[in-house]
Amino acid sequence: MQRRDFSKLVGTGIALPALSQVAGQAPKRIKTALITGAGGAHLNYYCESLALAEEVASVSFCDPSGESSALARKLLGSKLTNSYPDLGSLFRKEKPELALISMEAATSPPAIDAALDAGAFSAVTFECWIYPTSDPAPVWMYVAQSFDGSLESYSLQVRFGLTVLWQTGNLYAINSVATIPLNTWTHIVGTSSVGDGLRLYFNGAQVGTAAGGGPLNLSSPTFTIGANRPGGTSYPFAGRIAQVALYGSVIPASTILDHYRIGAFT
Repeated sequence: MQRRDFSKLVGTGIALPALSQVAGQAPKRIKTALITGAGGAHLNYYCESLALAEEVASVSFCDPSGESSALARKLLGSKLTNSYPDLGSLFRKEKPELALISMEAATSPPAIDAALDAGAFSAVTFECWIYPTSDPAPVWMYVAQSFDGSLESYSLQVRFGLTVLWQTGNLYAINSVATIPLNTWTHIVGTSSVGDGLRLYFNGAQVGTAAGGGPLNLSSPTFTIGANRPGGTSYPFAGRIAQVALYGSVIPASTILDHYRIGAFT
């Protein structure tokens, strides 16, 4: 498996597409948090993008491993407000409107839980690449889930027949008509908000919509990747999951297509 060279596609840096652009008006500027750790992928591109994006007012940074603090200071420049050694201090003091988490899948759930507990996600976009190796007949397998007591905040599942279910709040769901292939990487994105409803994308193209989109049940969730409960014993995902990202907003369709094109596996 080979990854495309980002520099060949976007040059020396990438600019984030508009988060809330209205024709003739200045975009809303937001407080952002960038959270990473040992093994966080493509951090230099994220830092360059945040530094260039007009919509980003400031960036607070957390890397408990300390490996990337110097890089963040260099690339974020004046956008960087503070660096924190732990997530609790960042969310308590900064209260960011959007949290960008770049960590290995195995270590990211505690960071995502911290962001959810801090209320950094009033809407949500979940993004990942998946490589299923078997059909989950006769039931389903979980790509990811955020669970609060007896309610799912949201979940992404591959169903029997290789359709995909994107669900929020135990009430609203899209079950795709389109199917995904076995033994092939597919880019999957699900978005949800009360105003926009639910949307599901395969490889940059929208494949389903549904009304609703809330509530997200974010009071005290747990977050899992590759299973529906911590420990990975229930409906585990058969295959590989890569480049998991969770955003505290609904990212636009043009951005989703850009992410697919830039990050496509070959």
